[in-house]
Amino acid sequence: DGRHHRQRDPRVALHLLAGVALAVVTDASTLGVTAAVDETDVLQVRPGTVADVSIDAVPEAAYAATVVAVDPQPATGGAGAVTFSTRMSFDGGTLRGGAPAPAPLPGMSAVVSLRVREAPGALRVPAAAVLRAEGSRPEGVWVVSGTRVHRRDVSIGARGEEDVEVVRGLAAGERVAVSGLDRLTEGGRLP
Repeated sequence: DGRHHRQRDPRVALHLLAGVALAVVTDASTLGVTAAVDETDVLQVRPGTVADVSIDAVPEAAYAATVVAVDPQPATGGAGAVTFSTRMSFDGGTLRGGAPAPAPLPGMSAVVSLRVREAPGALRVPAAAVLRAEGSRPEGVWVVSGTRVHRRDVSIGARGEEDVEVVRGLAAGERVAVSGLDRLTEGGRLP
């Protein structure tokens, strides 16, 4: 028919596709969890440390993970923050009623609470009740006696996000003030 058909060179087509991802394959059968741990806490984290995991997409579920490795290379973030990447095996989860929780998808956001120290049966108070050490005075709490408060020095053991262990200075059953601490004075009345 007089027209010439030009054949494409297959090498050119391959060259044009080099470096372009055609598909991404993800194996979700073995999930893992990666968390950045602050330099002030990382020395307490070891392989085998257990973690509680909250997945943002499934707030009614509790998940578990176990530390597999801590990367020895630090990562530096904004404002000079130094963290270490911690890899964990994903151990599954349960819903509030006890049924298995759905498996999260790769890349979902989570909050990880590492259990680096546990103190079962310890005397605990809310972390918000503890007064910071000032000068030569150690940490303390405001003990409630009737309608009055008295500052008591205490020694703190294990610290959690919500509770802290009191190892000395407080007896079981004593009540402590939790809010409005900056307005309390020695021997003063509760507001």
